[in-house]
Amino acid sequence: MNNRSLTVDMDYIVDTMRRFIETPSPVGYYKEIKPLIEEYAEKYGYEVTYDNRNTAYITVKGEDESKTVCVSAH
Repeated sequence: MNNRSLTVDMDYIVDTMRRFIETPSPVGYYKEIKPLIEEYAEKYGYEVTYDNRNTAYITVKGEDESKTVCVSAH
């Protein structure tokens, strides 16, 4: 286990969450949220892919690729 200290920027977290929460994105209508998802993914060096229903996926490589973890939000 890594014992690095972690500094949390609460203003950044709150601002980020506010941007996502306040962006309209009803099921099936993702026109406004897609650019925001892509902005944050790019900022942290990730790529966004979409399935045929426009569900966004961001793959984050881990240390052990024999296991898969999925985190979902709605």
